[in-house]
Amino acid sequence: MVSGRSCGGFRAYLSQSDSRICGTYGGLDQRANRLDEGEPRSIIGTVVDSTAVLAITSGRSRGIYLVTAKLDSGALDWNVVGEVKESANGEPALIADGDVLTKSSSADDLSYLDEVMRDCASEGPEHD
Repeated sequence: MVSGRSCGGFRAYLSQSDSRICGTYGGLDQRANRLDEGEPRSIIGTVVDSTAVLAITSGRSRGIYLVTAKLDSGALDWNVVGEVKESANGEPALIADGDVLTKSSSADDLSYLDEVMRDCASEGPEHD
């Protein structure tokens, strides 16, 4: 899923198994000089009806953020609704907030999503 921002950007790679969501993300600030990449399984959560409730661990700040993602007409209405754990180093997380994410059809994104789906399907801890 890709944000529609003209500068900077945000990509979420999400895998769903039943009501469980797992994935990772990449965020770039508006000046394209700071990057925030999630580690494997940096996004975990659950789906209730058409809304996912997600915990996202920032690779940049190590903070944990609570996000809702509501599916509407094939796009995700993506909102940060809280902070579970403050940033460990004072750095901001570069996680979309108040954006609509749309499905990407780029070959690179689809290939990476396959990798994310394999990571999410394998055994192991979801958070450190």
